[in-house]
Amino acid sequence: MSVHLLSETETFEMQPIFISILLGICLSPIYTLECYYYNERSGGISTTHGNAFCTAVFDLDVEVASFGGVSHSRAAKSKSNWSFSEGQDCQVDDTNDNQFYFCVCFENNCNFPLSITEFKERGRTLQAKL
Repeated sequence: MSVHLLSETETFEMQPIFISILLGICLSPIYTLECYYYNERSGGISTTHGNAFCTAVFDLDVEVASFGGVSHSRAAKSKSNWSFSEGQDCQVDDTNDNQFYFCVCFENNCNFPLSITEFKERGRTLQAKL
């Protein structure tokens, strides 16, 4: 069995690749979120990983809510008309027959599954009352 030692040139050429892989492994958990996942068909609350942001959708007319997350790849491809100003995490869409709220948040598990009643009591926001 022979062992091949890398020359200085080979070692230098591999450093950027090694550093890129190492940074990718170390930083990837930092820039992704864990979000709650729930809808009527899911059978229970679970979590999703690797998200750019967490979501909650409340349909007030039929009193149904769903919760999840949007991955970085889906977020980059989406062309949203939503505009969330600072402190405003939910926006209403009443252009169709149903009135629903689309909410986003940017912290781990920030989209805890709320009932429609609790969502209304909070002032139609994911944020807890102080």
